[in-house]
Amino acid sequence: MLRFKFLDSNVSIIGTGKQEFFKNIENFLNSFKFDVEKRKNIHFEFKDLEIEENIVDDQCVFVYGSVQIYGLYDKEVPIVQLDSRFTIVYGVRDGKWKVLHIHHSIPIKEQLEDEEFPITLGKQVQQARHEVEALSAGYSYICLIHLETGDVELIKGNTIPGLKGRYTQMDHNILLE
Repeated sequence: MLRFKFLDSNVSIIGTGKQEFFKNIENFLNSFKFDVEKRKNIHFEFKDLEIEENIVDDQCVFVYGSVQIYGLYDKEVPIVQLDSRFTIVYGVRDGKWKVLHIHHSIPIKEQLEDEEFPITLGKQVQQARHEVEALSAGYSYICLIHLETGDVELIKGNTIPGLKGRYTQMDHNILLE
């Protein structure tokens, strides 16, 4: 198994994915080993590293910063560019400096600079959801109008209670209201 001697055995690591919440080294390494295998053809480049240090006392230090991460497939084809941030807490364990906590995050690009929460993105998602619901509702009422009789035949949407696939223009008008 992979070993990272700089990590404390009870290190907590929080990544960018919902499932990336690890409470110890073993949980993290099991996931990390799997991730490394999945992305073996992806080469990562780290650029524009910025770090700030904060010394809490002689037993604890934390650093935070940002780094640009670029993923290249087969070292040529760009597939990902991440503006990422991190916080790392170091502490002395058994006389040695160890990483006690790592938190990695990726800001939401759609969040505007003057927003503390991605309100604009939320409104865009809500609008898109309404549009999809409207399209879905429209598709459930796809029908064929017989020009000679004026009757309307429901092609899709037979799940409407009380209708058995055929209904009149009046029924159609009521449904559309």
